[in-house]
Amino acid sequence: MIVPSIGRKVWYRPSHNDKQLGMQAYDDKPFDADVCYVWSDTEVNLVVTDHHGAQYRRTRVPINVPDVLPRADWMPFQLGQAKKTEADTLEEVRRLASAGKPLI
Repeated sequence: MIVPSIGRKVWYRPSHNDKQLGMQAYDDKPFDADVCYVWSDTEVNLVVTDHHGAQYRRTRVPINVPDVLPRADWMPFQLGQAKKTEADTLEEVRRLASAGKPLI
């Protein structure tokens, strides 16, 4: 799991209401967003840039909560890196354990 932190890039998936309030979407692709505050592992504040380049602020946006709009999502590259880091860490733990070394 990726823990959100201030300054991270995420994708923002707008709601129908966002579009009615003026966010410009040329297609179904997500908007660029920056995390500017972290409420929890599942809720963040964002500065969102729409497809026209205008910026909006959104508060208490769910992150990685499927089937909810609006929401923030980690980018595929970030998810891939997190999986690789997790796999590398698990491999190192197994190596140390098999060598009889303490894990703490």
